[in-house]
Amino acid sequence: MVNRLPVIMPAALALGVAACSMPEFSAMKLPSLDSSTLALGNVSVVRDTGTARAVSAEDLVDAQGLCGGAAPAAVDNSLDPALSSQPTLARGVALRMTECEVVRTLGQPQNVEIQPNERGERTAVMTYTRGVRPGTYRFSGGRLTAIERGPAPPEEPKAQKKPAPKGKKPTNA
Repeated sequence: MVNRLPVIMPAALALGVAACSMPEFSAMKLPSLDSSTLALGNVSVVRDTGTARAVSAEDLVDAQGLCGGAAPAAVDNSLDPALSSQPTLARGVALRMTECEVVRTLGQPQNVEIQPNERGERTAVMTYTRGVRPGTYRFSGGRLTAIERGPAPPEEPKAQKKPAPKGKKPTNA
């Protein structure tokens, strides 16, 4: 027993100190299953709460990503020609928005997939590969239910400073 004492005492002391610094489990918060929105890393998911107005045919996009067959609205992005096909973002994109609300906010998507799910409800997946908010936007019943962020747009290269010309140093007179 005496030989084990040098090993047992530091171990007991370490356990005592660790117990004092352990977090209190009652203070920890886990996501509530009752909430309507849940964020998991890059993906935001919303549960259907049934409180929004009904989605009409005017709220749905066609296979080209246009609302009601209308041409996309002209937007002046003359300051940045790379964004000339994207509208200016007056507001953000939020879960539960209709398909056309997202298109009016982000512009025409680069890819649209529309098909019924296993319950026969309309599902749409709109993919934006460029623009201000690239990503995959998933809709069920005409409402946005999940957003998966795409890769961030590449940063513009910074202008490099020209090295000073090599030569004779000026002498102070």
